[in-house]
Amino acid sequence: MIIPINFFDMDDTIRAYCALVTHTYLSVAQRARAAPTAESVFPSLCCFAAEQGLAEPLEFPATDPDFREAQIAKLCGCVQFVFKRFPAFAASLIETDIPPISSVPPQGGK
Repeated sequence: MIIPINFFDMDDTIRAYCALVTHTYLSVAQRARAAPTAESVFPSLCCFAAEQGLAEPLEFPATDPDFREAQIAKLCGCVQFVFKRFPAFAASLIETDIPPISSVPPQGGK
């Protein structure tokens, strides 16, 4: 019996995880009083990428209208960096940080 082997394109995997971290970040941001930092939503991912040498992007203050977009770009940069250097470890690192729905604060931060 021959078992087919599926080979996944790394770029497709990276895009899928970028979409996941973006969706998660936006879900948390939508329910929070103020937009959270990338590190507060995905601490393991951001910390690991920084420890491995990913340069910090230009930071915007939390009051800036581009803050959320900058945080999403930072998360996607971390995903790309970690997947290209540590593909076997990347998925578990990202999935570790996904917050359970019960821990997401309601609208207004209460």
